[in-house]
Amino acid sequence: LIINGDDPNSRLLPIDRFKGKVVRVGLTRRLDYYAYNIDDTGGGLIFSIDIRGKQERFFLPTVGRHNIYNALYAIVVADYLGFSADHIRKGLHRYRRPRSRLIVHVLKNDIRIIDDSYSSNPSAAKVAIDVLDSLPGDKKIAVLGSMLEMGKYSATGHAEVGQYLAAKKVDFLITYGEAARQIGKGAIASGFPAPKVTHVSSLKALRGRLIPLIEPRTTILLKASHKLNLHYLCRYLIKRYKKKKPIITTY
Repeated sequence: LIINGDDPNSRLLPIDRFKGKVVRVGLTRRLDYYAYNIDDTGGGLIFSIDIRGKQERFFLPTVGRHNIYNALYAIVVADYLGFSADHIRKGLHRYRRPRSRLIVHVLKNDIRIIDDSYSSNPSAAKVAIDVLDSLPGDKKIAVLGSMLEMGKYSATGHAEVGQYLAAKKVDFLITYGEAARQIGKGAIASGFPAPKVTHVSSLKALRGRLIPLIEPRTTILLKASHKLNLHYLCRYLIKRYKKKKPIITTY
């Protein structure tokens, strides 16, 4: 049984009667497998893990430090199955993220689009905001849409995301969808400048608000439930700001 040793909720698991081996992973040195010397290159994560008494260095071609936990689970399983560190390295290096799940598109003039538009919930939205905070950019814009199917927790969950965002390096917040209004309210209540918060009710209005804000070295996060269709906005932005291929002229 492999569990996240950094997560307090792991202590709630009823494993006292479990007869197998329990392996705890995370970013804390007291754990069985832990990652350290973490470098975020903007295009991937480099980190070290001690395996069988030897320090091993790994590269994971994705963003978001939370993904190191996912890599740790895979590394532990591979190690127990007898794979060498080199085999594990090659496997991690070949990893590719599914479409619209924290995909970073680097476009012309160093404009970056973080496409995380496949789905959303409060925990995932906070992780995406962390990625926006960590990536380079002279201007950072969070486009956060409604998180659906949250029931009675909807207003509280959306407000919590806004409160979390207010403490990060974000210059503008655009919310989209009725429930997402609470994100803006939560951000403003936590000190985010009200003039830099805009709410829109359609993709057309969203595009009209976003485009004038985009300048060279702008980084934009797109995050919402899939039904909000932010992936269409992502496609539009990629087409609008894609890097032009050099024109080669021969005489």
